Amino acid sequence: MLNFSNHHSLKRKLQAVLTVLVAAQEPEQTESLTKLVDDLISGNFCEPQAFQNSQIPAVIFGLYNHQDLSNLIEYFSEPEDLVIAIAIALCCRGEMQPRTLVNKLGNYLKDHPSFWSQLNLANSLADQGSSRAIAKTLISQDDLAFGFYGFLSTPYTWNLVNQGLGHYQISISAIAAAYLGYIPEVSTQHLKLATNLGDRLLAAWAGVYDLSNVPANFYPSIKYPAIMSIGA
Repeated sequence: MLNFSNHHSLKRKLQAVLTVLVAAQEPEQTESLTKLVDDLISGNFCEPQAFQNSQIPAVIFGLYNHQDLSNLIEYFSEPEDLVIAIAIALCCRGEMQPRTLVNKLGNYLKDHPSFWSQLNLANSLADQGSSRAIAKTLISQDDLAFGFYGFLSTPYTWNLVNQGLGHYQISISAIAAAYLGYIPEVSTQHLKLATNLGDRLLAAWAGVYDLSNVPANFYPSIKYPAIMSIGA
């Protein structure tokens, strides 16, 4: 069941994750990120494999569809994308528990035993307090499991979880930002765009406007609890 007591912080979590994504884009890529958000809202979201980096649509989809994990399972065919989306969704739902995350993910990875085995190894290394140097010798930095090791070993330390975690760094940073509600220090321009995109996702998710007729360049400013009426 969705944890409604957590909704007062959903706006911040959306903004935190979008800040990570915006800051990671090259200037010419920010328009693509905006289009990705708009396409998701309008129902024109395509398969993640259609993107050069499927991590980003996985993060966005997990944000917007966090209330329905079954929707995530039906949408993603690649286990890495599914795990990223579920982790983001759990953070938004207020149900992220780093110590039990991998066991919970096992329920969705029965068809991917090798991948789940790698996640279990990452979890064991984190539980044992193994150093990142040791983890690198056992898990490839190109694997999502290495990024999960970084998050699971230091989930509350942004400076450690936000660097040196290989190919899936963007996803791990996004998961950590959602979990902590931490908005990284970025340029004013990046922060403004991230806030606009986060507010737009929140407004669409909350049903603030008609999704069949989304106004162009409409970026509402959502203030709790005035519009949402769900408490601060």
